[in-house]
Amino acid sequence: MDATADDWESIAQVIPDVEQWLGPQDPDQIQKIILGLFDEGLFELMPLEGITSETLKTDLKRCWFSMTPEGRRLWDIDGIHYREEQAEPAG
Repeated sequence: MDATADDWESIAQVIPDVEQWLGPQDPDQIQKIILGLFDEGLFELMPLEGITSETLKTDLKRCWFSMTPEGRRLWDIDGIHYREEQAEPAG
C-alpha cells in the first residue's frame, strides 16, 4: 500500500516499489494482492473513460489506482511500522 501513499499509481509503478523493499517478487502475486485490496475496499480506480471494475480484472496494466479513505486510515495506523528510517531496502 505504501506505493500508493502519495498519488495514483499503476501496476508498472507498484512492482518496482515493492521489489525495492522485498527483492524480486512474482508480478502475478502482486496483482492478486492489488485485486484483494480492491475487494476489501482499500483501493479505488482512477475514474477514466473506458476503465471499469471489469478492466481491473482483465487488464490491470491499463488501470490507475489509489487508496480509498479507509485504506489511507488503515495505512496511517499500520504504515508507521514500515516507514521507519532504519528500514533498509532489499539488495
